[in-house]
Amino acid sequence: MNPNGQRADVTMCQNHRPARRMHRAGDKRIVRALPPLFPLLRTTTRVVFLDDDVRYLQMLSIAIPERFAASLYSAGVEAANDLQASLAHLARERSGLAGIAADGEKSVVLALRYLHDPSRFFIAGVLGCDYAMPDEAGTAFCAKHAISGLRRILLTGSADTEVAVGAFNEGAIELYMPKQASNPLEKLIVNVDSQMLRSAAERGAVLAAAIPPQTQSLLEDRQLEPALTRFIEKLGVVEYVFLGRPLGLIAVDKNGSVLWIQLEDEPSLRGLVEILTESGWNREEIDLVRDRKAAVDVEVASQLPGHEPRIEPLQQLCAAPYLGAAVFALDALPDALAPAQHRSWRIENAGARLK
Repeated sequence: MNPNGQRADVTMCQNHRPARRMHRAGDKRIVRALPPLFPLLRTTTRVVFLDDDVRYLQMLSIAIPERFAASLYSAGVEAANDLQASLAHLARERSGLAGIAADGEKSVVLALRYLHDPSRFFIAGVLGCDYAMPDEAGTAFCAKHAISGLRRILLTGSADTEVAVGAFNEGAIELYMPKQASNPLEKLIVNVDSQMLRSAAERGAVLAAAIPPQTQSLLEDRQLEPALTRFIEKLGVVEYVFLGRPLGLIAVDKNGSVLWIQLEDEPSLRGLVEILTESGWNREEIDLVRDRKAAVDVEVASQLPGHEPRIEPLQQLCAAPYLGAAVFALDALPDALAPAQHRSWRIENAGARLK
């Protein structure tokens, strides 16, 4: 609540300072800043586990939630081959995302084609690696796989904390956690969830090239993140691609429905009013847009054959500077643009695998 008794997520932007992570080992203190931008991409990728303790891997295979697709290995060679194969899917994804950022006139269709392609599910977004491997220390294995978009978690014994701190300082891992912690499997799943989001954020950074300067400023100040994050979570969004032209998110919710979340700031609303006026929309609807009460998906409709522009309520996310969001259902898409469903892909590819 703000001093006026209003909900902060509806009427005001929250200007958070960038959060930081801190680890302590003896007298050493490690501080690493988190990425300052609202994540421009959220997708579901795989997690690869490497541990020579087969019993531990068997416990993991039982504990891993259904939303994860996991590959579990007891030998470093097999895990390395898996990560190598993931590179081809990463390259394909980067090319697709770069194309989305570069072509505003086709960005909606290109984003839908990206979500239609199940190859993103093959990407290894997180590596969980045991430190005490017989042939090669987990720190060395992680250091060899410094891949943009791959987040590395080192699993350690109680005596390995100093080694893990050193690996973190050297950039060989993004996170470490002791196996002897209370509720270790629950904490591991929480950390994998978090690192999955970080992986997508790193891979989606290429989309920033299409973000308008005024929106880029919002993202860099972290004013947009709290309100927009809550907004998409209430919609049940599980995957999205952030577009700069038109401004918004092509999103998929937990039921597999496709949404266009249109974002509007003051300059874009003025431009939308001009377009609607020139296109002959009636005065009442134009006034709703001018008064920040509604938005029309004219730019999306121009890219999707057979999709007629619609008007939907506009919800204020931030007051100063202004940012609003309207939600449009993209139903009746052709098969070539329908998003691939992770659950179907996971069943087809046997889910968790222990090798």
